[in-house]
Amino acid sequence: MKFQSSKDFVQFYRSVLKRVSNSQYEKAIADRYIDYLKNSDNAYEEPFLIPELRYAGKEAKHKYRLDYTILNPYTNKLVGFEISPSSTHMVVDRIRDVKKIDINEDLSKKWVKEMNTSLSLVYQR
Repeated sequence: MKFQSSKDFVQFYRSVLKRVSNSQYEKAIADRYIDYLKNSDNAYEEPFLIPELRYAGKEAKHKYRLDYTILNPYTNKLVGFEISPSSTHMVVDRIRDVKKIDINEDLSKKWVKEMNTSLSLVYQR
């Protein structure tokens, strides 16, 4: 897709990519990114913030998803990050019968697993 101007690119980002998320936090990040692009001398040379990047296809049931991925335009490398993985991606079984310390330990293990998976996917590029 080609844009006539950086203003058109910013409009595309706002009207298409920002709308992908329902999270108020992700929308706030997108707004800041849009402001960043507007203040840039050359928006095309800035890192590209990609919301809701899905690995392993576009199917409704995807294998992996990151809240944001950043594409470095100079190296073509990707770096992904997750804003709130424990609240949206991880479930603690039998939560009513578990102490808070045990919940935190379980979430910590799941967090490490999630990050190892995400990082290995991002760094394969």
